[in-house]
Amino acid sequence: MYAFSMNTLSWSRITEPSNISGWSGRTGIYPDGNPSAPHTYDGQVYLPNQQKMFFAGGMDQSGGVYNHAWTFDPAAKAWSRKPDYNGGNIGYGQIAGYDPNSGKVFVASNASDSLCEYDPVNNTWKSYGSSSLPDYHMSGDVDPVGKRLVAVGSGRIRTYSLATNVGATTNPVTTGDRAVETNGNAPGFVWYPPGKVFVGWNGGKNIYTLDPTTWVWTLRTLAASNVVTPTAPNGQGTFGRFQYDPAHNVFVVVNSIGQNVFVYKPDF
Repeated sequence: MYAFSMNTLSWSRITEPSNISGWSGRTGIYPDGNPSAPHTYDGQVYLPNQQKMFFAGGMDQSGGVYNHAWTFDPAAKAWSRKPDYNGGNIGYGQIAGYDPNSGKVFVASNASDSLCEYDPVNNTWKSYGSSSLPDYHMSGDVDPVGKRLVAVGSGRIRTYSLATNVGATTNPVTTGDRAVETNGNAPGFVWYPPGKVFVGWNGGKNIYTLDPTTWVWTLRTLAASNVVTPTAPNGQGTFGRFQYDPAHNVFVVVNSIGQNVFVYKPDF
């Protein structure tokens, strides 16, 4: 695993590779007990209270689908396996969002049979509803004000209630400049607490916001002095490689391990 420091603006390798001698594959777990490298989609979130990364579900390089769940402790540089999801199938194409109201993680995917909830305090899973994502190339995040998980991409948008009737879905009709929603293949899409809006990126210089009270998309005009254009998004989607850094009030995108890190400073 590698980490990019926003304080030093430098990369470092924080774990060593697992020894896979004798490993048969398609188990989701290496011989040393660490998770095998999966297709993560948009299934990784940071747990601020625990100060750990969380990941569940996904697909391995040969098509195996898992219900495993893990946390990674950056300070200890160690993985910890959590209970498998037992409510059905998390599957692949998953999105995960952290809800600061409850301190829990909510997960939806193309293959799941319900909205899944993971409680990091009690180390337990719970299932709600019976509606999967309409497409596995979507990204999402939690709107803590409206108390919902919102997924966007491939011409679609879907919400999952996190309040009354948890797991109930809606398909809002949006207006405005809908480029992220209509053209985005798993676009960058995260919640921006200061503005109480979602922020989306789907390549190029442009940044868009989505107001979840009006469902209006807005193109945010760049400063005239801007001369930087990020590299093109990965063809399979941006997923979770576009994130908001609250410590520095910037957005960050990393399109490939062999390319630069790009930072966007908002003024809205």
